[in-house]
Amino acid sequence: MPYWPLLVLLFIMGAIGVPLGANSWGHGAVGFDISWLNWLLHLTYMNFWSAEYSNTIIGVEWTLGIEFFYYVALGLIINFYLLNKLNLMRMLLLGCFFFLVTCVGQYLINGHKVDNYLDIQWSPMLYGYMFILGGIAYFGREKFNNIFNENVRNITSDAVGVSVFVMIWVSIVFNWSPVLVFNLVPYSPLLIALMTFLLVVFLQDTSVLGRIITCKPLLFIGSISYSMYLIHLLVLHTSFLTVGGLGDTFSFIYSLIIIILVSYVWYYVFEKRIYGAMKMKIRKFQ
Repeated sequence: MPYWPLLVLLFIMGAIGVPLGANSWGHGAVGFDISWLNWLLHLTYMNFWSAEYSNTIIGVEWTLGIEFFYYVALGLIINFYLLNKLNLMRMLLLGCFFFLVTCVGQYLINGHKVDNYLDIQWSPMLYGYMFILGGIAYFGREKFNNIFNENVRNITSDAVGVSVFVMIWVSIVFNWSPVLVFNLVPYSPLLIALMTFLLVVFLQDTSVLGRIITCKPLLFIGSISYSMYLIHLLVLHTSFLTVGGLGDTFSFIYSLIIIILVSYVWYYVFEKRIYGAMKMKIRKFQ
């Protein structure tokens, strides 16, 4: 819901000549003006069809077209082929297929077989296995919760959580190693997907770690996270919201506060009030 109003606002700003400084790639690809084609491709989540338009307005929206593609594609697969037959083995096989597609795509990038690697990097080709991992995690979490009692689940949850944080620390120390697994798959995205998978399967709200990450401040950040994702680059590149001469630490804190404030307003207006009211009206017709 916050995405479309933001596109409308930025389209109007571009039309009246307000400089949009969030995305140097977009400016180099299509200029500062947002064309009707560019805008409509974003509005319909079809911006992934070409790197020329994938990421040309907000600076992070290339991921949204990919998400939309897999929500539709996997939804159709499940509805017409796997409905009432969906099980862990089928999800594993589908995941293997998408992982193979990812390997092929990465090979094309690494071997310089494509003129513009962003045509693959910003396309759905590399990310199908991540969505399948989410489906497998659903089955895994259900099995885990049904088999083990609460004490075992909580102990496992904390152990997995600590392991994931150690993996994150090691990866940061080694700069999210760019080394490729089997010379095909980038280490960083694969590792992040696997860490997320582990947390989804094993993390329990009643464990020590679960209670920490479900505290009110983190839940608040989680509620506005989508708006933060959409808005943060725009805020960082809006001149009247930035202040120079603060130093790196204070500049970071100041920018974070502004991003949180703007994101909360955007979240409250569009997600909570307008979208909330729309959902209430939809329920009345069901």
